[in-house]
Formats: sequence, structure tokens, C-alpha cells
Amino acid sequence: SDVRGVIIAEGDVLVLCIRLFSELLLGRYALPCPPSTDSPISRLAHAIMDKHAKGLAALPGGHRSADAEYYILPQAESAIIALGHAMAYAAARDSGRIPQPLLALYETSVMRAYSAWFSEDLGVPLAQQRQQETDALRAALPDLPLFARELGVGNYVRSSILDDATWERSVRQMTTYVGTEQGSQYALGSVAVPESIENVRARL
Repeated sequence: SDVRGVIIAEGDVLVLCIRLFSELLLGRYALPCPPSTDSPISRLAHAIMDKHAKGLAALPGGHRSADAEYYILPQAESAIIALGHAMAYAAARDSGRIPQPLLALYETSVMRAYSAWFSEDLGVPLAQQRQQETDALRAALPDLPLFARELGVGNYVRSSILDDATWERSVRQMTTYVGTEQGSQYALGSVAVPESIENVRARL
């Protein structure tokens, strides 16, 4: 049921993105996106919207033509996500609560997702993009546990691997099934005592 829910949600998101992208390109309404000078991510979002708005306006049949469907539909989700990235980045930075290393890491993750645009339009070579990402990771990683605590990430994350105590409890509750190969002390399908936590971790 969880998988079906995710699939349905993904379909709904795509449909909503298509509708929103079309309405924005036609100028029927606008989102409060930061100005293009706000950050490289905002520049990306504005560039995507401007490019497709001009392209749509140049199509002979207008926004209801078959060409418009081919032009808009494949780009809708990535364009709307770019707008979301720009607004999220600006809000996080302006809040004053997000450490700079995390902001830099977020920016490089967006750069990776839209690598071609940053390379072709912003003139950032691929090697430089990867170096910026590496630098951001190195700067953020040492203080990541501190950042997580200060931001209260634990209040929103439900995962057995979040801390050692929760992980150990989860492993102890696991049911281990073993085969009937020679030397096994359990029959096929029988319940065995869970393996040691160290062995389980070693395989992850």
C-alpha cells in the first residue's frame, strides 16, 4: 500500500507541475520567486522560466498546439522543482538559522541536478562543479551531527539507524531465516536468534 501511495503521489505531482508550469508561462499568475540576482539557484529558475516562456510564445499554434505539449510536458517537473529550490534556498538563508556550510551544500546539490545549465549558461565547468561539491561536503561533514541537533532534525526523522540505541533495538527485533545447507543448526523456515549487531552492520 505504501508503494502504491508513492506511485499515486508521484503521478499527482507531475500533473500539478504540468498545470502550474503552463499557467506560469502564460502569465496567468506568478510565484514569489526571489530575483535572479539573489543567488545562482534563483538565476537558474528565472532562466528556465524565461527560456520556455519565449519558446512557447514563438510556437505557431500557441499553447494549445501539439508542439506546445511536446515543448512543455517534458520540462514541467524539473522547472517547477527549480523554482522550489530557489524559494527554499532564499527562505533558509534569510531565516538566519541555517549554517553556511549547509547552504553551500544545498547549492551544490542543486548544481549537480542541473549540471548542464550551470555548465552551458553560467559557465561553470563540470570539474569546477565537482570541486565545489567536494569542498562543501568537506566543510559540512565534521559538524553534521551538531547541525542536526541544533536544527531539531530528530523531531522529523523516523529511522532505526538514526542513533545506536534505536538501531540496536531494531536489530534485536529482527527475525533471521537460514537455509538447510550442511552445518546449519536450523531448518529451512525456522526462526533463529538474530545475528550480532556487528555482523549486520558489516554487511550494510
